[in-house]
Amino acid sequence: MSLCLMIALTLLLTLGSGCEQKIPVPPPRSSDSAEPKPALSHRRMISRLEALARQAENSDPYFQRATLESAEQAIQKYAGQAPTSVLARLYLSLGIDYRRFGRNQEALAALEKARELATTASQQQSPDMTRWSFELGLTWLRAAETANCLCCENGETCLLPVGAEGIHRVRHYSQNALKYFLEYLEQSPEDRGIIWLANIAAMTAGEYPNGIPQKYRIPLEVFQDPTPTPRFRNIAADAGLDVVNCGGGAVAEDFDGDGFIDLMTSTWEPAGQIRLFRNLADGTFQDVTVESGLTGITGGINLIPGDFDNDGRIDVFVARGAWLGEQGRIPNSLLHNLGEMRFVDVAFDTGIGQDELPTCTAAWADIDLDGDLDLYVGNEGPASGLYLNRGSDGFLDIAASAGVENSRFTKAVSWGDYNNDGFPDLYVSNLNSENRLYRNEGNLTFTDVAQEVRVTEPSASFPAWFWDVNNDGNLDIFAAAYEVSIDTVGSQYLTGIHSGQTAKLYLGDGQGGFTESARQWNLNFAEQPMGSNFGDINNDGFPDFYLGTGYPEYEALMPNLMFLNQQGREFRNITFAAGLGHLQKGHGTTFADFDNDGDQDIFMEMGGALPGDVFSNLLFENPGTPNRWTRISLRGKQANYFGVGARIRIQTLQQDGSTATSHHLVSTGGAFGANPISLQAGLGSAVRIVELAINWPSQSPTQIFRDLPPDCELLLTEGSPDVVQRKIKPRISAKNSR
Repeated sequence: MSLCLMIALTLLLTLGSGCEQKIPVPPPRSSDSAEPKPALSHRRMISRLEALARQAENSDPYFQRATLESAEQAIQKYAGQAPTSVLARLYLSLGIDYRRFGRNQEALAALEKARELATTASQQQSPDMTRWSFELGLTWLRAAETANCLCCENGETCLLPVGAEGIHRVRHYSQNALKYFLEYLEQSPEDRGIIWLANIAAMTAGEYPNGIPQKYRIPLEVFQDPTPTPRFRNIAADAGLDVVNCGGGAVAEDFDGDGFIDLMTSTWEPAGQIRLFRNLADGTFQDVTVESGLTGITGGINLIPGDFDNDGRIDVFVARGAWLGEQGRIPNSLLHNLGEMRFVDVAFDTGIGQDELPTCTAAWADIDLDGDLDLYVGNEGPASGLYLNRGSDGFLDIAASAGVENSRFTKAVSWGDYNNDGFPDLYVSNLNSENRLYRNEGNLTFTDVAQEVRVTEPSASFPAWFWDVNNDGNLDIFAAAYEVSIDTVGSQYLTGIHSGQTAKLYLGDGQGGFTESARQWNLNFAEQPMGSNFGDINNDGFPDFYLGTGYPEYEALMPNLMFLNQQGREFRNITFAAGLGHLQKGHGTTFADFDNDGDQDIFMEMGGALPGDVFSNLLFENPGTPNRWTRISLRGKQANYFGVGARIRIQTLQQDGSTATSHHLVSTGGAFGANPISLQAGLGSAVRIVELAINWPSQSPTQIFRDLPPDCELLLTEGSPDVVQRKIKPRISAKNSR
């Protein structure tokens, strides 16, 4: 029996569990000699995180057990004494809390008891049973997912529309969910959110379309994409990456320098272990968390990579405390890469870990062009931080003097030089307040020009980033809407119309102006995204993007969404044709060529916010494309080591004799999940790279390289005319590697 299946059975049959299996802690080291300072910082962080995890059992709004224990005690105390209506409310509370922890069988029993008591209390006078029907239907549906979907072992589970291989083997859970949803609709037939969930239940039970009344049926053609698209395949189980957890971050990076992309993931559970997976170059990954020294470094809703000390090794910032308000006062981590897949937490030594504030996001950039990376940390409510890198003297928060405190509910931050003056500017996405665009004045101060250039929306904003979506050489801004509602999803698929907010696509003119163009680009969908990133899945040179969707409640079952760029003119929603319409909640998202075959695969860290809403992570293998590609690794001299923030222009000679030009920003991609810092760019049908120009994030002049081959890695150094061409190592077969 696989480890993943064992976890699923534990969640289904026992009293529930947390979101992670715990990794054994290695024995303490000898104390014969004093530990070096970084080690002391590391152990201090572990001690602080352990204390906060214990505290969370009583105070964390998602993981605390106080309300569950209180409901259990109240029922024992008042059983047979309290009015029936009071007992009904107590059993309702108990059932919802059991479900929160994944104790679905107990939740069902408590909710059935609540329903029975509520019916008795109403004295059979046509009671409004919609609440009970909803809660029971939702709990049966979650029980169905736990029993059938949790590990996605055949790769087709939880993909919409549900095909023959995705139909549940144990169907009575979904059948009961459908029964209660239809019962609900008898009293509230216009509730499109419940109509949506009823269709999902019918599909997973193998009873769609005939098992659902036609008036509630979502037509199958809604899930059929007109754009021909090769289908991705979820190979996470085969690769050893189908870890079951709550939502968190993901970083794709070659941490050990062997030419293959590794993975680091987190889960936001207070005691959930950050994990490191080494790519074994045979299609599988090895969990090397213990060997990496990360044991005890827990939690983290987001991971943001960057080489802060210019030693040529990627370090990782860990964001903690998001969505928790006052309970989110948790230190962030800075994981210093020591090489050979080993890390030490230096947050307290460098000044990064001192501010215990609820943090969702962060981004690295060299704001003063002095050659090292600075860090903006986006906090929810309290002032955000701008940490100036002072080398061996650590970081200094200059947010107040720089004018970038924001003091709003920050959900995403992104750096990009939108006005082409050479200095990185900052876009800040805020939930339920206006977004900001801070223009870098070049003297460690910034001016918010968002209202002036009209890039403040959407008001319910979450993922956002800079990119060049139409390859005109000017940076554009994407800002997604996060106005959460399952009713919006139901309306979208039932009628094609919804009243929710939609994403904004601001096309830049390179001189400081923007034109909002989302509808012209077919971006009028109800996305509700959390995890997000962009890449180029067909290597045509234009960026595509993938959104992980959902919100904390269990009813938030909706497909993650894939949009394909149509040569810089519009986007097409290819979610279902590409096999990427996964129904579970998506978080940290990365585009990376994990198997070194020249195209970008997609990894998504899965799982919700609640301890019972766990899911296994996904790895979608790219089916391939005939188009060409290049991988560009930069080495800064005056600029930061990896050239983060560089702008690259690639001009190619295409197979038909025409030329094509693409523009790229060296970054880790979108707002929630991190691509490798080495740029992998699609080249269409190129037979040759005619010219490659680099604008370094420094005072260096534009650097030009000519006549370069496609389909290999190019190592380019600031100020040097030399080009190092490296063939990408092909993946060996798993059979030959053992």
